[in-house]
Amino acid sequence: MLRSGHHTPHMCKRGRLTPRIRRSRCRTPCMRRRDHPTPHVLKGKHTHRRHTEGAIHTHTEGAIHTPLLPEELQKGKPFELAVDVGCGTGRYTRPLAVHFEKVIGIDLSESQINEARRSTSEENVLYHTSSAEEMPLKDASVDLVFAGLAAHWFILDKFMQEAARVLKPGGCLALHAFHLKFEIQYQDVSETLTAIITETMNVLFKYGDKSNDVMMNQYRELFEAVPFADKQRTTDIPVMYPLSLADLLGFIQSLYMYQVFLKQDRDGATEFLQRVEKRFRDTLGESSNQVTLEFHMTCFCVLACKS
Repeated sequence: MLRSGHHTPHMCKRGRLTPRIRRSRCRTPCMRRRDHPTPHVLKGKHTHRRHTEGAIHTHTEGAIHTPLLPEELQKGKPFELAVDVGCGTGRYTRPLAVHFEKVIGIDLSESQINEARRSTSEENVLYHTSSAEEMPLKDASVDLVFAGLAAHWFILDKFMQEAARVLKPGGCLALHAFHLKFEIQYQDVSETLTAIITETMNVLFKYGDKSNDVMMNQYRELFEAVPFADKQRTTDIPVMYPLSLADLLGFIQSLYMYQVFLKQDRDGATEFLQRVEKRFRDTLGESSNQVTLEFHMTCFCVLACKS
């Protein structure tokens, strides 16, 4: 997650998910595909959450009304330009390359941009050090403005103005993140495991800021701030990741709140994480290094088209 003016803490390799989002009719293929990019703090094979007490439903607010694409574009012809805002080390930037003639990742952190350049082999992907509020792009030049786990850090009104400036008519805006409430399922200790992660998050929330509220509201404020008539917000997208205990602890460490805790009190943060790990291991028993936990979260996205 990227602050406006700050870089993204190191996170684990990205996974993938396929939430059941209603198909949009936006110009950009990324907004029509059913494979929605995931929080890159997690890894592993995707699957949907299993429920025994009735169906889980996503909620969609608003609608996309842009006409269908010409036939040659529907067949997969690449679009011209996408920009990944708050790209960090490029984990979301690189997968866009196959859909666009050119992809630009921007981030305020020079170190993150340098790492993105080192880890990118796609010839049509470029990176620039820049803010979300002042993109180094021409007016009406971009097909897709994208931000994954980043938009809640931006100066909202300025970012929306800038997105409207650089997008072509018919261009698309796509923002996504995940809710900060989690559930862990494993055999007969699911309730205890969920209590541990909930109590852990409650401690870390003390080191959070107003961006947490934006995420807990599933980007409602961002949706309302989008200056386009064609827009929709899809919330409560259930996702499950199979994680080892090491993966789970790595996820906790990757959260910006833990990074703030660590910066303010390194010894205290380290001891806190050790206590959390011990609670998980005591609950899971001798096989704690071999178990695969079901880590449940809900994701959300805001999609919009410029008329």
